[in-house]
Amino acid sequence: MQLNFKTYPISEEIEHANCTFYTSLEQNAVKIPGKFTYQHNNGIFIDLMEPIDFIDNMALYAECEFGYYTFYNTRRRAPNLVNDRYFNTLFDADYMLSSRKFPSDNLFKRISFSLVNLSAWFPKVDYKTKKKLPSRTITVPNTSTLTFDISNSSITFKSEIMEKSVYNKLEFDLISSIIIESLLGKEFNVLLEIVYKYRTFFQLLSDSYSAFTEISIFDNNGERYRVYFVDLNSEKSLKWDTHHAPFIDFKTIKEYLPSVIKNWDRLYEEIRQVIDILIMEFNNYYLSPEVRFLNIARAIETFHRKLRKDYKLTYVKEMDKWMQKVKNIGAPKRHIKRIYNCFSFIKSPTLRERVNALCKELNPATLVELDLQDGWETKFTKSRNYYTHFGDFDKDVLKGEELRDLSNQVRKLLYVLVAKELGIKEITISDKLYRLTLI
Repeated sequence: MQLNFKTYPISEEIEHANCTFYTSLEQNAVKIPGKFTYQHNNGIFIDLMEPIDFIDNMALYAECEFGYYTFYNTRRRAPNLVNDRYFNTLFDADYMLSSRKFPSDNLFKRISFSLVNLSAWFPKVDYKTKKKLPSRTITVPNTSTLTFDISNSSITFKSEIMEKSVYNKLEFDLISSIIIESLLGKEFNVLLEIVYKYRTFFQLLSDSYSAFTEISIFDNNGERYRVYFVDLNSEKSLKWDTHHAPFIDFKTIKEYLPSVIKNWDRLYEEIRQVIDILIMEFNNYYLSPEVRFLNIARAIETFHRKLRKDYKLTYVKEMDKWMQKVKNIGAPKRHIKRIYNCFSFIKSPTLRERVNALCKELNPATLVELDLQDGWETKFTKSRNYYTHFGDFDKDVLKGEELRDLSNQVRKLLYVLVAKELGIKEITISDKLYRLTLI
């Protein structure tokens, strides 16, 4: 029997009309009647009956008939209407926590999350437990986990089969999640930033956009709070091709995954702009070919600037000598300053020199897989310069499908460079290049 697993994002709506809101959890906190509405793909809206003294991003608390709710990343819905009577009564929030009580100190030690099609990236666990049904025998896998420590936290990758009965038929869901546990209590937004960091890690290696399906957070006493969030792009995850194979999956890097994660922890902060550009392609279907091209060009130049700071041109020392000669000429200071600026620009590697240097780091077999044609660096550089400054049009400036094709090739090159920086073997990367999605 073949088991098909598919998980969908939260798509529910919640509305509570008779709530009591607090701006703090102190005993003398002011109580304000109000209501709120939660819509997964639209937003979290708070409507108070009376104005409050409000500071952006302050937490708000609501006690309702069916539970306790805490709102984070709050802001005024109409910040420009200072004199309007609704100025301090209407608010939006990015996140809402639901539980049997309010968090006592707003510090949390553990957070877990699941993503659409995260199971496609996880390892296939060993099938050991057999269950007999009236007409057939099927095999159900055991829970599979991998835990390791990093940055005063532990990270657990967990995959397990959940059995359920639907209309008297036995079905199975493969539930995969990532659990992050901190040694010390952390504020909600701090743990949430870690969650987004590892969602980006998954998106990068799987080469797909993926919405959250569930987020839970736990306080120091083990109390669980369900996190309600807003995802305007969740519909894209529902349309994701379930036959799309991840670029680099768990099985491929299982043996050295801890070192890859440690490299990611460093790399994410260092070249976040580059990674965001790669991920951004999943969220922007309607960008023009020129804008996509400029994004990729900026990303690969930033990659080299950030991670190859020791790269020096061979003629820098000669340029320094010329700069000293200019200084000794005795020309007016304003001219010398301008000439100095020109020399400083010349001393900096050009985009062509940067991409050539990056390509020299790769094996010839990888370059063959990338299918970069002879003279592509010239076309790449001239196209970048033209679409940035719009000077005279050159025959080497690409447009239309040719520009799109070059963008895809350089995007693949950038994927190879980032994956190598994570510590993934180059031969492994080049063998999987055919899996990358075209933009």
